[in-house]
Amino acid sequence: MPAAVAGPEIERLIQLLARLPGLGPRSARRAALFLIKKREQIMGPLASALQTALEKIQICSVCGNLDTKSPCTVCTDPRREPSIIVAVADVADLWALERAHAVNARYHVLGGTLSPLDGIGPQDLTIDALVKRAHDPAVTEVILALNATVDGQTTAHYITDLLQDANVKVTSALVKHPPVSPAFAFRFDSADRSIVISGDTAPSENLVRLAYGADVLVHEVMHLPSLDKLLSTEPNAKTLREHLLASHTSTEDVGRIATEAKVKTLVLSHFVPGGYPFLEDSVWLDAVRPYFKGEIIVGRDLLEV
Repeated sequence: MPAAVAGPEIERLIQLLARLPGLGPRSARRAALFLIKKREQIMGPLASALQTALEKIQICSVCGNLDTKSPCTVCTDPRREPSIIVAVADVADLWALERAHAVNARYHVLGGTLSPLDGIGPQDLTIDALVKRAHDPAVTEVILALNATVDGQTTAHYITDLLQDANVKVTSALVKHPPVSPAFAFRFDSADRSIVISGDTAPSENLVRLAYGADVLVHEVMHLPSLDKLLSTEPNAKTLREHLLASHTSTEDVGRIATEAKVKTLVLSHFVPGGYPFLEDSVWLDAVRPYFKGEIIVGRDLLEV
């Protein structure tokens, strides 16, 4: 049995660091040694910051965010749009959306997703509080920003049913996004307009029916010529192309879906390919316009329609 190289206090520090996400025993030992060597510069201030956090951090009474005050900084920010609530599963999702500057709205942290296998039911989440907030006359839109997993989509569908009689009517429909199943598209109807979000999907008749007559359809889009150019350098191009064609929608089909649904405005989103090769807005517009005569907008982060 190897001899101990450090006292119990240091071993305790290593054991606690090893519990952190992304740290195993070896990396925890390296981190502990680094902290010990930098006691005055890092270890002391870190210990002080952790103690302050332990004493002051609390759960926001409104949205469920973690902060040093309640209501939290997000809920008390007057620059945010009070009519929109973005529901997320976890505080980590809220922080990720904030880092990306994806929305300028209020949030609601559910505390997880429904999972019958894990014994997590509606009573274990803050779904009732979300429904109560959605019934506020000032709220006109609820965005369900949940992962495209079985549990995430099940939770979204459950909440959709509960929000039927709120100021915002939320309707969902099954769409095709293999291998994820079920996958849903959502329609949000308020007093002044209706918005449909396709989610990730191949062409879907359910989506056409869901979006019929909507003011705005936000639809994912795939530019096949650019995709083929990108895949020409991939060793598994055939398999990847088959997957993308089975789970996403081409520019041609997006235009036809918008036309069949008789929507007023089509917003293109979740572009495939999304980075390389870079495509100018005109490429997307020219590819869709022959199939849809209404207004077409190339979506961007923080876009307001």
